Amino acid sequence: MKKVSLKEPIHFASRFLQNPRAVGAFMPSGRTLGRKMAEAVDWQKTQTVLEIGPGSGALTAEFLPRVQEDCRFLTVEIDPEFATFLESRFPGLEVVLDSVENLPRILHQHGIHKADVIISGLPWAIFTREQQDQYMKAIRSGLSPAGVFVTFSYLQSLTLPGGRRLLRRLKDNFTDIRRSKPVWSNVPPAVYFTCRV
Repeated sequence: MKKVSLKEPIHFASRFLQNPRAVGAFMPSGRTLGRKMAEAVDWQKTQTVLEIGPGSGALTAEFLPRVQEDCRFLTVEIDPEFATFLESRFPGLEVVLDSVENLPRILHQHGIHKADVIISGLPWAIFTREQQDQYMKAIRSGLSPAGVFVTFSYLQSLTLPGGRRLLRRLKDNFTDIRRSKPVWSNVPPAVYFTCRV
């Protein structure tokens, strides 16, 4: 795996400036947040992992070393430049240039029935209610009945309408939702949610 250089935050910031509504943050998430989110997954029992919205791969870098040899790891990224960056940073990584709303079709095309784990780096707070509903429906459709969905939100975002909508969407779609303690070392501070049907 390639070492992270200054190119990652610079690339991320440039994509944010070009399209802030799609990227959602000026800086990529930190290693501590990625490590803690990874700890929410039982990698020994996981056969298929789907990461949606990986961006520049800040979280991906924490997940990949934990992936077992017989586990399929697929990333779905809507931004063409991020997708190219991911392929360069992680040679051999399966990167699909597409949108989360198409998860059922994406999984079918890649010979995956359901994902054991879906991890999201999507900027939920900037989505409309309709988008959140559409994306969450696709996630639920692609997640196995015994699977786990892990996502995060910046602390300040939870006070915004989009953040409050995310909390409602999680409650509407999952029966077991565990909210982490704040990850203060992340910039900005964040919390992550571990959700099961």
